[in-house]
Amino acid sequence: MAKFKDLERIKLVVPTRNISYKLNNLTDSVRKALLEFFEKDRSGERFMDSLIWFIFREYDQAQMQEEYQLASCPSPSCRATDIVDHDP
Repeated sequence: MAKFKDLERIKLVVPTRNISYKLNNLTDSVRKALLEFFEKDRSGERFMDSLIWFIFREYDQAQMQEEYQLASCPSPSCRATDIVDHDP
């Protein structure tokens, strides 16, 4: 529990209730605030890099399994066993 207290707290301020960011409408103001939050450099890393890595599946494909052996079919109408599923 003590480790959680030592974590760096990062704040995100999102404009709401008729407050705009540099004369934009509310939608553009929220988008701008989120973009600036993810683009900000924190200790040599940006959250945007992590988000891109996650969304576009840039993580190491070599460590992922290419096929999975299922004990039973996940469909309720199927009774097959020992199914091999190939990851696309």
